[in-house]
Amino acid sequence: MMRTPIKDPIAKAPSVAGKASKAWLCDLDAMRKHLREVHGTERPDGTVAVWIVEAPWAHPAWHSYAISLLHLRPIGLETKFYLAGATHEIWVQALHPDHPREPAIAGSGPWLPLSPNNFSAQFIEPSDAAAELRVLKAVAQDLH
Repeated sequence: MMRTPIKDPIAKAPSVAGKASKAWLCDLDAMRKHLREVHGTERPDGTVAVWIVEAPWAHPAWHSYAISLLHLRPIGLETKFYLAGATHEIWVQALHPDHPREPAIAGSGPWLPLSPNNFSAQFIEPSDAAAELRVLKAVAQDLH
């Protein structure tokens, strides 16, 4: 199994860990506070949860991904719907392998995604909590 070298090991214990991968839930409250301090204003934000996933076996050039869960309720930005009645959207983004990940996990800095997204999809769940549980189960399943 080929593994991408990790130059910035994360000291914090993962939220979920498997045999070959780990995932950390990002502190979105701290991230929003940090963004308010940096930009001085509130920005529209539909993010429900973000996990930083370390999977060095998944690709020879990068080792980590951000998995973002967003609600699709109106926030003042245009949303394109691909699924009638969709309530949530998930994004899987490869992360730049030389950019530190720990600040994103702690909420004190951004993650640096590569473009385009690896995967995006819309789905229907009755609540943010149900959507978060659905994504967490998928994240945890892929780690083992």
